[in-house]
Amino acid sequence: MKRRLATGLLSVVLWIGAGVAHAAPYGINTHLPDDEVLDKVQAAGIGSIRVDFNWFAIEPSRGVYEWGAYDRIVAAARARGLSIFATLAYTPGWANGGRPQSHPPDDVRDWTDFVATAVTRYRDEITFWGLWNEPNLDHFFEGTPQDYLDKILLPGAEAIRRANPSARVLGPELAHLNSLERNWALWMDAIFQGGGKGAIDIVTHHIYRDDVEELFRNLEVGEGIYPSVLQVLERNGVADKPFWLTETGWPTDDPEAGETPEQQAENYEAFLTEMLYDSRKLRIDRVFFYEIIDDPTPEVPKWGILHADRTEKPAYGVYQRFIAEHPNGDPIEDPNACGILPHFGGGSARLVLFLAFLSPLFLTWGGARPCPESLAHREGRQGPLRGCPDP
Repeated sequence: MKRRLATGLLSVVLWIGAGVAHAAPYGINTHLPDDEVLDKVQAAGIGSIRVDFNWFAIEPSRGVYEWGAYDRIVAAARARGLSIFATLAYTPGWANGGRPQSHPPDDVRDWTDFVATAVTRYRDEITFWGLWNEPNLDHFFEGTPQDYLDKILLPGAEAIRRANPSARVLGPELAHLNSLERNWALWMDAIFQGGGKGAIDIVTHHIYRDDVEELFRNLEVGEGIYPSVLQVLERNGVADKPFWLTETGWPTDDPEAGETPEQQAENYEAFLTEMLYDSRKLRIDRVFFYEIIDDPTPEVPKWGILHADRTEKPAYGVYQRFIAEHPNGDPIEDPNACGILPHFGGGSARLVLFLAFLSPLFLTWGGARPCPESLAHREGRQGPLRGCPDP
């Protein structure tokens, strides 16, 4: 390692300590799981599941409800000590004139009646309720951000709170898409500035990236002209709300593209470790990987940590072991941090501030004085300086 102390150039990490325990952050998407799949979830130590509460399946005609499959799932999850995050979405044909399930209802009262009925039925078992899935994607929601606010989020949140004041409203469940019309950041701005800030208790987001480091850059720093999730949360005044990453993952069915069970396992290990680093700028309070088990349909990508025949992929064992080693999701010390900086001599000093592998922030100051033991971060937080000579 080359030492460049003579020039006063040091690479340092701004470390924001988090000395408090967090609720276990481990979840997974399950769609409509059977008992055997839930046994696998429990055996892995995963504490939370995301379940699809599809409106079109539950209320196939107005006022006629088919709760059987959902009663079974809720009871089975409760028996295994699993927390449910229920996603309410997708319109039955009778409520939107026979248009696709992605089209919102013609009468918002049909939607709020369904939401209130579901929340009331499971008020003792389910606390966390999401309102729609990836509304910025055409094939999931046909409409604008204002349509989502007026027809889904705002009336749905009100219905949830009326039915169960202790429930928590989750959203907006956007897909991390950077296209112009369906840009996630523009949608998030419109939603939070249009009333979503008060409607949503826990902010949720979906992001998929092949590379784990790129994924965290998108969350915390941004890429080129595109802002980070943290930046959008901060400019909308919601960065203090809990943040759940409710979809992320890696498929295993395209070896030529590097999509193998072994690579999936490596990505799980890397993601989970990075998620818990104490240098994180955006704390992921809960992650729901996509997904527990492969879809058996041949043409559908295989995202599961179980094969369709219920046998385990390597990522299942990685997740199980990581949870056993870090059951509470307590922060892990970032290995890039390597001790308090020494004093400077005379002249000026230039600090290059990094957050783990993220983009640098440059600061300079002059004078023969010691390096401060703490430094106010540009977002207003403060923490001790840790660092090592620039290689």
